[in-house]
Amino acid sequence: MKELFERYLSDHAEKHKKARSVYEDRNLIAALLEPTFGRTKVKDISRGDIAKWHAKLSKTPYRANRALACLSKALSLTEIRGLRETGTNPCPGVTKFKEEKRKRFLSTDEYASLFQTLDAAVSGDLVTPKGSLLSPVACAAIRLLVQSGARKSEILGLEWDWINQHGGFAELPDSKTGARRLYFDDGALAV
Repeated sequence: MKELFERYLSDHAEKHKKARSVYEDRNLIAALLEPTFGRTKVKDISRGDIAKWHAKLSKTPYRANRALACLSKALSLTEIRGLRETGTNPCPGVTKFKEEKRKRFLSTDEYASLFQTLDAAVSGDLVTPKGSLLSPVACAAIRLLVQSGARKSEILGLEWDWINQHGGFAELPDSKTGARRLYFDDGALAV
C-alpha cells in the first residue's frame, strides 16, 4: 500500500488536483493511511479493515471522511491497473461520518475589537506577545479577508490587474472553484 500511496500522489493527485489538495492528501496519507495500511498488500485490504480503521477516527469526522475518500480513489486506481479485480474496491459501503455544517460569525463587538487591533498594529502601537510587530501588509490582508469573505489564498494571490475599482470587484482567473468574481465594498476597495 505504501507504494500505491506514492503512485496515487504522483500519477493522480499531482496531475489532477490543485497544490493545496495535494498537500492535504500527503498529510492524510502520512498521518492516517500509511501507519495503518502502509505494509499491507493491496489485495489483502478488506472492507472490514477499512471500517474498523475509519471507526477509530470518530473524533475527527471531517478528516476521517477525507482520508477515506483518498483511500478509495487510490484503491480505484488499482482496479484500472489490474492490481485488484474490477468492482472490488472495499471503500464503498463504509459508512461516512455525518458532517455538520460549521458556521461562526463575529459579533459586532468582535469586529470592532479586531479592527481596533489592526489599526493599533499598523500605527505601531501593538506588539505581539512574542515582541514582533504585525506588518501593514498582513493587517491589510486580514481586513480584506473579513470584508470580502474571500479565501486566504484568493486574497494573498490577488493582483492589481484583476481589480476593477469602478465596478467594485476583482476578477479571479483561478480560485478553488475556478474563475470567479469577488465583490468588494467601499471599505475593502480602500484597503
